[in-house]
Amino acid sequence: MTARKELRPLTDLVLPDAPREALDRVLAENFRATDLQARGLRPANRLLFQGPPGCGKTVAAGGLALALGVPLVVVRIDGLVNSFLGNTAKNLRKVIDFARSQRVVLFLDEVDAIGRSRDTADHDVGEMKRVTNSLLVMLEEFAVQASPPPSLLVAATNHEDMLDVALERRFDKIVTFPRPSANQAAALLKRLVERHDTRTVTKLSPPPWGAWPKRLTGLSFADVERLALDAVKSTVMDEALGIEQALVASLAGHKGRRSPRKR
Repeated sequence: MTARKELRPLTDLVLPDAPREALDRVLAENFRATDLQARGLRPANRLLFQGPPGCGKTVAAGGLALALGVPLVVVRIDGLVNSFLGNTAKNLRKVIDFARSQRVVLFLDEVDAIGRSRDTADHDVGEMKRVTNSLLVMLEEFAVQASPPPSLLVAATNHEDMLDVALERRFDKIVTFPRPSANQAAALLKRLVERHDTRTVTKLSPPPWGAWPKRLTGLSFADVERLALDAVKSTVMDEALGIEQALVASLAGHKGRRSPRKR
């Protein structure tokens, strides 16, 4: 369990309307938590973030924490299972109780490690069935917190098809983070480059951004960010290097790392 200190605002994410509106609604409800609870209602505070790796789930959790002015506490569920096999439910209880005792955004990463369907072969092991059942109970308890405003619990998975159906029903909102469209990837690339490389708007001409959507097709947001920062750092190391040339070289290096190894 670690507290993340470097959080980024939700505006750093380039998202489709559906997940953006879902996140805005979560914030709106939690800003009005006292008013809602005074009427016997509660804000959404159990969220499931699903989608492929590198598409903004962790950044979004951090953005919620930053907007609410509370810490982001990250727990890698697979590490919890590996470290405390036989006592997983007990240690998960400690994590949940901690989040109920003080206001935080608790981010349970890779929740599918303990939330898989109980009908799968993996759950032939009695311990894992008990852990899944315990998690269901804890999510029910987490919905009710003594004093407003409540903590938020955000569970994340890259494998939503593996989750137990009963687990999905315990969440107030399920937010899907899709792989970015080519235009969204290019928009993020432009934003990152212009933020970190002032030469693109001063001494040097900016890259021809219109050519980049096609080049970035299939990349995740994390891929684009890595590509942009690698390119900008290259221009810092070599001041004669143009940002367009650096981006092309960075993209080629990225594709080379992702290509299958020759045997």
